[in-house]
Amino acid sequence: MREILQRFPSLAYVAREIGVGYKAVTKWYERASVPAKYDLALVELAERDGIPLRLGEIAKIRAAEGGGSSVSAAAPPDCPTDDREPTQSQGIAQ
Repeated sequence: MREILQRFPSLAYVAREIGVGYKAVTKWYERASVPAKYDLALVELAERDGIPLRLGEIAKIRAAEGGGSSVSAAAPPDCPTDDREPTQSQGIAQ
């Protein structure tokens, strides 16, 4: 994730623009790990600034790192993970 953060002008810039403390972003950089809840904010900031970054790219990095996020991306057990319609057993009245 360091490579992602290095695309921006500075760590202070990232912190200010996504509304977190500079110390937090510095720790992310040192650990090479950004909490997953900030993925969309980083992508939106990059898009606004004309910096190439897509959620799919972050997902690939997380997968290569063994899912190193602080937020689980797994769907809850009662949530369909494909394009099927939800069923009565999944808690959806039909």
